[in-house]
Amino acid sequence: MFFCGVLGYLELTTRFMCDNICQLMNRKRDFVAKRTTGVVRWFDGSRGYGYIDTNEGEEVFVHFSALIGFDAPLLLVGDQVEFHLEQTAIGPQASDVSRLN
Repeated sequence: MFFCGVLGYLELTTRFMCDNICQLMNRKRDFVAKRTTGVVRWFDGSRGYGYIDTNEGEEVFVHFSALIGFDAPLLLVGDQVEFHLEQTAIGPQASDVSRLN
């Protein structure tokens, strides 16, 4: 009798965990980053970060590790860039940044 109760409990627990994992995976799709364009407002190569102004007027943080296709991880003021816009806990952040000009 006790054994059947344990098996029932394990089945319910497993089903509950699987349902939660599926919900989280579906929720993650809602947070897919969108590709957008902008202009580099400033970038400090010695610090390794800077800010991009999007065409919609939003200020976006960019870290040197987000730069792709650059010989040196450096952005210049006024560079036109394209990037994925991600909403993070500290605000909007750019990833997969590529230079357009």
